[in-house]
Amino acid sequence: WIVLEGDDAGRAVSLLRKAAELAPNALEIQYHLGAALLKAGDRKGARAQLERILAHEQEFPSRSEARALLARM
Repeated sequence: WIVLEGDDAGRAVSLLRKAAELAPNALEIQYHLGAALLKAGDRKGARAQLERILAHEQEFPSRSEARALLARM
């Protein structure tokens, strides 16, 4: 997430993909991956990622941000 905020979206996507694979139920990490995909220009991948995590009823700290990000796409 820090890498993404430092404007290295490509590297952030790579790191977050690995983290997401290691922690598939960590929706916060999954949200960060969706945001990184969007910033890297992968709108289709970002939309799919955000829709998938928002389909879960499990709460996570950035749920409202994920919903807002999806709405802006």
